[in-house]
Amino acid sequence: GVFVLINAMGVRMLLRVGNTMMVWKLIVPILAIVMLLVSSFHSANFTSQGFAPMGMQGTISTIATSGIVFSYLGFRQAIELSGEAKNPQRDVPIAIVGSVLIAGAIFVLLEVAFIGALNPSDIAQGWAKVHFTGASGPFAGLATLLGLSWLAALLYIDAVVSPAGTGLVYGGTTARVVYATGKDGLSLPWFAKLNAKGAPSAGLWVTWIVGLLFFLPFPSWQKIVTFISSAAVLAYGVGPVSLLTLRRTLPLGAYRRPYTLKGAWLWAPLAFIAANFIIFWSGAGTDDFLFGALAVIFVLYVIAQAVSGRIGELHWKGAWWLFPYFLGMWAITNLGPAEPIGGNGTLTFYEGMGLVVILSFIVIALAVASGLSEPEDARAALRIGELEARDNDASG
Repeated sequence: GVFVLINAMGVRMLLRVGNTMMVWKLIVPILAIVMLLVSSFHSANFTSQGFAPMGMQGTISTIATSGIVFSYLGFRQAIELSGEAKNPQRDVPIAIVGSVLIAGAIFVLLEVAFIGALNPSDIAQGWAKVHFTGASGPFAGLATLLGLSWLAALLYIDAVVSPAGTGLVYGGTTARVVYATGKDGLSLPWFAKLNAKGAPSAGLWVTWIVGLLFFLPFPSWQKIVTFISSAAVLAYGVGPVSLLTLRRTLPLGAYRRPYTLKGAWLWAPLAFIAANFIIFWSGAGTDDFLFGALAVIFVLYVIAQAVSGRIGELHWKGAWWLFPYFLGMWAITNLGPAEPIGGNGTLTFYEGMGLVVILSFIVIALAVASGLSEPEDARAALRIGELEARDNDASG
């Protein structure tokens, strides 16, 4: 509810509060890194038990299920709020690349500091036996053992502040996605209403209510983060496919773009495969719910379009490739190994990953081939982008 009220005050208030919380989210981890490094450091810990003694499967799947992917999703907000930026051509690339690099550097240094600060006796029986009695978190527990009780208290406070900052910004950007669906005629016109501060008030309340509903199937932090990560990368995965499709249907030579990604025919497939790997690693249970929810939403959407008399406006020819894509990913995941994927064991872990790669290339080929010739919405967006680019050139 507090997030809704702050967002309802407009994007300026959102950015003001969000930036303040961002400073906190940077200072506390950096302080933890410095204090752990200067308090205790055992270089032998980095080679203890050898390299990946339990194999790479658990390590790889942890990327999707432990919050690692989720922690790097902050770049999305820079994209979704870019429509309100004064110079998105300059600011968006800086925000995307900067957020990933800064987050990556902090997380790597945190891991180095944590591993190095552990007492070698704590990991003598393996990393699975590492435990901090009476502590609710590994970093706070380690800080307490090192006599840094003030740092432990600060980390407990950060455990509330940092997720709150994420929820605040996610609430604002998701509400704007809801607003866009109403404005584009994809949902109720009511969603396209703005309040006096220019904030999508209807979208904010819808986002809040839907967010509360997600606590029903996902009562724990790990489960909800795994689902969010899988759903997010599924949405991101459509981006590389759309890029390649638009390169064919709207050639570079005919339409000027504010951004032009060099080597798109290399980077886009790699990005699509990486996104599908994360969906596979998320596990069968998560993917069952994800694709099941998509199926229900799709049916409701088609019914709504039919009732409104707009069923004939749906571009089935340009979107049919989504069906083999979603069905294929769901099938591969459920055919995967019981550990760590939760499948029926028909495929090994790496066989499943191999099939994901094959499916990815097939889906890209189908999507690019079925793309609509010079789609009107994309063409109009590029025309607007050309005008904005000329305005920026003139003002610069």
